[in-house]
Amino acid sequence: MTSAARKKGLYGLTRRRGTGLLFIVICATLPFYLLYTANHHIVLNEIRQHAMGVAIAVAASIDAADLNAVQGPDDKETEPFLRIRSLLDRVSAADPDIRYIYTMRSSPDPFASSFRMQYVVDQSTRDLNRDGEITRDEESEQPGNPYNAENLPELLNGFERPSADFEIKPDPPYPDLISGYAPIRDRDGRTAGIVGVDITARTVQQKLLLMRIILVLVWMFLTLILVMIVQLYYHQRDAYEQIRGMGGELSRRNDLLRAANEELALVTRRPHPLEGEETMAASPQPIAAKPLTNRVVVDQYFVGCAMMGGDFHDVFDIDPDHLGLYIADVAKPGVGAAIMSGLLRMALTSVHEDGAERTPGFYSNLTRPEELFQTLNHLLTTELPDDEFITMVYAVVDLMHDRLILANAGSPYPILYRKREGRHEVIRDGHNIALGMDANAVFASCVRDVEVGDKVVFYSNGILYAQNNRGHLYGMERLETVVREHGGDPISDLIDAIKADVLWHVGEEELLDDVNLLVLEIR
Repeated sequence: MTSAARKKGLYGLTRRRGTGLLFIVICATLPFYLLYTANHHIVLNEIRQHAMGVAIAVAASIDAADLNAVQGPDDKETEPFLRIRSLLDRVSAADPDIRYIYTMRSSPDPFASSFRMQYVVDQSTRDLNRDGEITRDEESEQPGNPYNAENLPELLNGFERPSADFEIKPDPPYPDLISGYAPIRDRDGRTAGIVGVDITARTVQQKLLLMRIILVLVWMFLTLILVMIVQLYYHQRDAYEQIRGMGGELSRRNDLLRAANEELALVTRRPHPLEGEETMAASPQPIAAKPLTNRVVVDQYFVGCAMMGGDFHDVFDIDPDHLGLYIADVAKPGVGAAIMSGLLRMALTSVHEDGAERTPGFYSNLTRPEELFQTLNHLLTTELPDDEFITMVYAVVDLMHDRLILANAGSPYPILYRKREGRHEVIRDGHNIALGMDANAVFASCVRDVEVGDKVVFYSNGILYAQNNRGHLYGMERLETVVREHGGDPISDLIDAIKADVLWHVGEEELLDDVNLLVLEIR
C-alpha cells in the first residue's frame, strides 16, 4: 500500500475525517440518548402511577373490618376472605398489566421488626404463563404467611400514604417487579393493612421496547443524513483542493516548460555548431568579482565543452543574514541536458519565489540545504525521466553566526581554505545521493565555522575530468595543490591560477565536459 493509500485509509478516511464523523455521530446520539432517558423515566413514572392508582381504588373498596376478620388459614372459607379475594381476582382479570394483587398487614408479633409483614388475602392461584403447571410464583399466598419488606421502603410507606417503587426491584421467587401500595383504613382512619399491586419488569420492557425501536430508527435516519452531508462536504472540499492542486501543478509545469524552451532557444542560437554534434550549452551568466554583501565576495569561471553540457550556478540573497549559492550539473550532455538545466533553474526560482512572495516562513528551507534538497528531489523525481539525474552542491553562508551550511548531492567535494591557518580542507561530509534518483531519499548537511579571509572553492566534474592528449585526468590532487599554493591570494588570482593550470594540463585537447568554477570569500 502506498503512503497516500495509508494516509487515506482503507475507506478513504483520514484520521481527522474519521474523528469528524465520530463527532457528528456522537452529537447526533446525545440528544436521542437524553430523549430516551427522559422517556424511560416518563414510562416508569406512568407505570408507578398506574400501579399506585389501582392500589388506591382497591384499598377504598375493601372494608377494614373484613381484613381484620381474616387472621389465618382457617379463615379462608369465611365471607370476609371470599369477598376480598373476589375483588382482587376481578381487578387482576380486568387489567392484563397486573401480575399480582394482594393485601398485607404488619406482623402481629409485638417483638417483630417494623419490616416484618404477613399476607392477609392474596389473589387466587392461577396458571399465569399458561403452561399447564403451577409454579411457586403462581401459587396464592396463605393468610398469615410472613414477608420480609426490609429492602422495600415504599411498601412500608404504603401504610402511611399511597406510594410506589421508583425502580424495578428483584423479589425472589417472584419475577422482577415494580409495585404500587395504598393503605386500607377503618372508619377511624387507622391503617388495617395495605393493598399491593405488582407489575412485572417484562411489562415495563415491552412498553419501553416500542419507544426504543422508534427512537433508534429516527436516530439512524438522522445520523445517516448527517453523515452523508458531512461526507458530501468532504468530497466537495477534496474535489476543490484537487482542482486547485491540478491548477497549481499545471501552472508549475507550464513554467518549467517555458524555462526549458528558453534554455533550448539559447542553445540553438549559439554559433559554430560542430559537425555531427549538437551546439554548446548556454553558459551561465558570469558573476563579476564583487561583494554581494559587505562581507562576501564571489567570483566564477565557466568554459562550455564541445557537447552541450548542463552545468549552471547561481548566487542569491536569502535574507539580510543569509546568502545562498549552488552549482549543478545534469548527468547527460546534449540538448536534453540543456533542457534539464532549464527545468532545475526554474524549479529553484520557484522555490525562492514561493518563500519570498507567498510564504516567508519557507525561508527556513532555503537556509537549510537538506530541506531544500528534499523539496527539489520530490519535484525532480516527478519531472525527470528514469535515467536522468542532477548533481548539485548548495551552500548557505550564515553571516550572523559566521558559518557555512552545506549539502552535496553527488557533486565534487568543495574545498575550504582557511587563511589564518594557511591550510585547506576537503569537505567530504554532508554528501548525499544525486537529485532525481530516489523519491524516498533522505538528505543531510554539514556545518563549518568560517572567518575573515577564508575561501570556499566550488567546482564541477569538468575540472577533475579534463584530459590531456595522453588521456590523463586533471584530478583532485592537482586542484588541491593549486588551492593550497594560491588560497591566500586575492579571489581573482586564485580563479586565474586554477584556470591557467587546467588549460595548461588540457593543452589543445577539447573539453569533454563544462568547466564551472565558483569561489566564495569571507570578508
